[in-house]
Amino acid sequence: MQKFFGKILDEESTVNKIKKRKILHMLTYYQKIRLQKLLNYLYDNNPFYRNRLKEIGFELLEENDLDQIYSRLPIITKEDISNNLCQYIDISFRENFETDKEFEDYIFQLTNYNNNYCRSYKKNNRCWSIDLTSGSMGIPLPVIKSDQEKMIFAIRLLKNRKMYYSDATIENGFLLAHEVDPFISQFEFRKEGYDFREIVEYFLKKKPKWIFATANTIKKMTKAIKKLHLVDQVAQVKVRFIEVTSESLTEVEKKEIEEVFKSTIVDQYGSREFWNIAYMCECKEMHVYDSNLIVDICDEQGQVLEIGQEGKIVVTSLVDKCTPFVKYDLGDNAKIINKKCKCGSSAPILQLAKISPREKLKHTPYSGTKVFRRVLKAIYASLGIKYSRVKIIQDADYHLSVFVMGCENEEKFKEKFLAVSENIIEELSYFTIDFFFGATFDSQKDFLKEQVFICKV
Repeated sequence: MQKFFGKILDEESTVNKIKKRKILHMLTYYQKIRLQKLLNYLYDNNPFYRNRLKEIGFELLEENDLDQIYSRLPIITKEDISNNLCQYIDISFRENFETDKEFEDYIFQLTNYNNNYCRSYKKNNRCWSIDLTSGSMGIPLPVIKSDQEKMIFAIRLLKNRKMYYSDATIENGFLLAHEVDPFISQFEFRKEGYDFREIVEYFLKKKPKWIFATANTIKKMTKAIKKLHLVDQVAQVKVRFIEVTSESLTEVEKKEIEEVFKSTIVDQYGSREFWNIAYMCECKEMHVYDSNLIVDICDEQGQVLEIGQEGKIVVTSLVDKCTPFVKYDLGDNAKIINKKCKCGSSAPILQLAKISPREKLKHTPYSGTKVFRRVLKAIYASLGIKYSRVKIIQDADYHLSVFVMGCENEEKFKEKFLAVSENIIEELSYFTIDFFFGATFDSQKDFLKEQVFICKV
């Protein structure tokens, strides 16, 4: 018998209800119990979620039905978290600071983050990591994890990697997407103009068995290898696989990289909030392997859709309490397929939706929303240029209008926006860009929407 909000949940009757319900992601019994415990914890310790749970009137439900409670919870967005940050972060971390201002000043003291927008906090023999992810309007959102929470996700991700190389460890990997290796972390290889010479030379010296990199980084490293005439030496390293995250690679780009490294590209779908959500199998399908996550596909109202229907990717972490995520909107669309894959796995298959015409940065392979969030995070977090909101509109084939509100240094913003954007988006050199500071454009309503980018062509 399990206590749930002061009521009693009968295990056998709950299992029977689960079997009868036709929901998109059929939770295991243990996921149900962990969700129960998580919601109980948040109700007792998290002011933001306590208010959300009260709003849905869980104490008035006629049946003690966890599915019903969960379905009534609204979707959480990046903007919800940003607007309620001091209430949202768990007391175990917030109690280290005497006031909300002290807490926020520490979190947004941007000069103390490393090149990968991460930092750690230690006090009383406890340790937390703080990662900055791109917020809805380009202002970074902090994701705080305890060491224990990090370890759980790290173990699951390493297990996925062992599908491609059974002896994979952090030590024999070449991690360009995380600041783990002190030698790699000293180079600002994500910034424009870096030639990758030291990184390539270190790669040849270390002879790693696998690589973890963003799509943009591995593309640049591949070009550097060719430019340095080191293709034959790199091939001799015999990398088993290259795990790629962030933006997707085109088939042409994948082929070029695989030929240079004589290796296999393995896609993974993840985020700073959850690290890994889906991982590619040998059949090129993206499986949701992690039982620590509930991955649903929802409509605009937050209701779970039937299997095979396309909608918002909404994720709940059963691990994270420091920065909790319950029905969190990732900002991407997909559908989930439940079938046994030829690889032998029965884990749900996540099929990401194509970039919608309104989000596609025309004449490039990118989602404008995703790629410009990365650009703005670099400007705000790494370069320290502050602003309140940014909206980017593609209003002609090769023209962008950039509207900026609350900017401290307009000329510096313009200079860095162009430099960082062209470093990430090669095709941007063909575009003309106009900047508008301190004013909205023709639709105030559109300007206040969460998307940082919209294509009107």
